[in-house]
Amino acid sequence: MPVRRSDCRGARPASGTARRLAAVLLWSAAAVAAQTPPEELFEDGIEAFEAGLYEVAARTFRALLDSAPGAREAVPASFLEALSGFYAATGTGDAEAAAAAAARFAAHQRRFPDTPYDDQIWYWIGAARLAAGDAEGALTALQQH
Repeated sequence: MPVRRSDCRGARPASGTARRLAAVLLWSAAAVAAQTPPEELFEDGIEAFEAGLYEVAARTFRALLDSAPGAREAVPASFLEALSGFYAATGTGDAEAAAAAAARFAAHQRRFPDTPYDDQIWYWIGAARLAAGDAEGALTALQQH
């Protein structure tokens, strides 16, 4: 007897099945990212960023950094990953995500001490800390700017 679409309404996979499916999908996405040239990942991240899809942009830039850490796109991808995370956090008011964005900006600065974004980095660290509710940390960062 064939299964009809109406038979599946409201049906949900078992939680173990759903977790396994999510793990397979995440693994598949990581495998595709690892096979995608860094230039293409960078362009995809830029397109997502420009479209306001900041979480997608951040994940795409992270995939580039994970799969090709020495690529020429790594420096701007690192900065744009942090900036995408900041915009995603401030768009939702998520203080924890804003603190994570501040940490990403700081990690960018440590990883790339000669970053071309050096003139902006302390501003963004301060803005992210302020969005995270850390006014004192924001002031300290902005004093570095």
